[in-house]
Amino acid sequence: MQIKLVLLLTLCLAPLLKIRGQEVIARPYQKKVLVKEIQIFGNKRTKPSVLLRELPFKIDDSLAGNEIKSLEVLAKNQLTALALFHDIFIEDSISGNEIYFAITVRERWYIFPEPTFSLADRNFNEWWKTKQIYRTTYGINIYDLNVRGRNERLVINLIDGWHRSLGLQYKIPYLNKSKTLGAQLSAQYQVGHEVPYITLNDRLQYIRVNEVNIFKKTNAELQFNYRRKLKTTHTLNIGFEFYDIADTITLKENPSFLSSGKTSLMAPYINYRYTYQSLDYFFYPQKGFYFSAAIEKRGYKGGEINIWNSYWDVEQYTPLYSNLYLANSLKIQASPNKTLPYIYSNSLGYRDLVRGYEHYVINGNAYGVLNNELKTKISSWKIKLPHIIPSQFNPAPLQIYLKVYYDIGYVNSNLVNSINVLPNKTLQGYGLGFDFISYYDSILRIEYSINNLGQKELFLHYLAAF
Repeated sequence: MQIKLVLLLTLCLAPLLKIRGQEVIARPYQKKVLVKEIQIFGNKRTKPSVLLRELPFKIDDSLAGNEIKSLEVLAKNQLTALALFHDIFIEDSISGNEIYFAITVRERWYIFPEPTFSLADRNFNEWWKTKQIYRTTYGINIYDLNVRGRNERLVINLIDGWHRSLGLQYKIPYLNKSKTLGAQLSAQYQVGHEVPYITLNDRLQYIRVNEVNIFKKTNAELQFNYRRKLKTTHTLNIGFEFYDIADTITLKENPSFLSSGKTSLMAPYINYRYTYQSLDYFFYPQKGFYFSAAIEKRGYKGGEINIWNSYWDVEQYTPLYSNLYLANSLKIQASPNKTLPYIYSNSLGYRDLVRGYEHYVINGNAYGVLNNELKTKISSWKIKLPHIIPSQFNPAPLQIYLKVYYDIGYVNSNLVNSINVLPNKTLQGYGLGFDFISYYDSILRIEYSINNLGQKELFLHYLAAF
């Protein structure tokens, strides 16, 4: 208990402390200089306009001498967030009252088919309990992550196995000349012989019929992004989901799976999200602030469903000392609907979770989770491979972080029953782990967690940027 208390105080209160070495020392004042030229090197495919859009300065801007370095840091962060380059170098030279910038990038590999193999369960440890080979998916993802050199993205998914699916996604980040408006179109068709149909004892229960597909889902979505400023984005999603399931699920097992015993459901939806992002690197930040808020409507009044949802995400990343970093995040999801169809119940245990509770799914109409992490980089390598390996994969990067963490969460449920005991209770988990970061922002997390039920286990998680 004492260890838990010390860990909690360290992680949650550290941002409030005045940490030595955090003060920013201002550079001596210098006269203003005029941006005369911005040269870009190494962009064999990417259009220069894509990079220029992300810069916090442009030709003919007047810059104060003491803000140049901070603007260069911001420029590098913005270019890194594009996920188009392995390396980015920004240099400047001043002649009289003029400044010249030289930006050099090393591009990633953009077009490739990727064989994929994944587990049907929410995480590796859940799958390992049964080790059922049929509970896997496999296939191929075809990527073009920089179509026409304009940061447009095409993804085709051809997946077989536990669930078979066909998916298509095309993203156009810039629709207008000012590069403030973008769009994305996505569609997916999915079928399967097995589906998680209910939560009992705070764990997913599955039903399977080998002869027929008992679960079918079709969805399509059109997304618009408005980004006038570098750090803020407004996103509007308009789409629909169509479910077609066997009556084995609704009549015999869970009448609330869709809604009131229905075996099919058409659910149109609209979602608006505001995002503010000021991070040094989006996929694995060490410094900066992130905020996102969204409101969503599924269905309509008088329709088969009529659901409102809201989402909140606040994240702070603080460098403490050299190679020591603190990460704090608070995520909240809530619906005013007292009861929800099972497929739309807000759940901890998927995208958001309290570490140590990976085996559990906790359903309700609202939840909140606070994740706290203290980590240090213990090694960083760039491993030289044979020259026959393309430069986009050579050298091979590898970074390793050691971390401690403490999470706390709560799920509110209006359903009072004895089959699930974790809703309406405080959930806590803490532990020690390693993060391994390599090619194309792929992250392997190895974590030894202890929850407040006294359960201890080693958990594995794998994350990929796309």
